[in-house]
Amino acid sequence: MSAKSFLMAFNLDMKQATSSPSNQRGFTLIQVMLILGLLGVVLTVATSAYLKHQSKHYVKEALVEAGQARRNYQGLGQGLRKENR
Repeated sequence: MSAKSFLMAFNLDMKQATSSPSNQRGFTLIQVMLILGLLGVVLTVATSAYLKHQSKHYVKEALVEAGQARRNYQGLGQGLRKENR
């Protein structure tokens, strides 16, 4: 679709579409929609990366706590063996 047929389809004339930047105010609907679409993609990628990082953190934290519990349990067992001698 050419630019002229696009403008004609939306009832715009070429003079209006090619006005100087000083006459333009604000953003067009297409520009706003493009920005919102890009923000959506960026937020989707960032959210999935954050959730992946968060789940790795929880796994590491659980492993650290399990190691501490194991050491505490082993220490408790060694203390009981010494008392029974």
